[in-house]
Amino acid sequence: MRYEIGVDNTDVKAAQARGIKVANIPDYCIEEVAENAITLMLATVRKIFLQNKMLRNNQLKIIG
Repeated sequence: MRYEIGVDNTDVKAAQARGIKVANIPDYCIEEVAENAITLMLATVRKIFLQNKMLRNNQLKIIG
């Protein structure tokens, strides 16, 4: 399955000939994509991925 906005990379005629419905929804998931991008930026700045890896490898101790 492939998600995209627009139909620039889709052979609409071929899809329709095979009974595949094609729709253009230009504002699909715009907020969700923006939220995900901000979340990934914050996770990177806070080094969440690195800390998770270190914690799973017993290289990071939680104090508290």
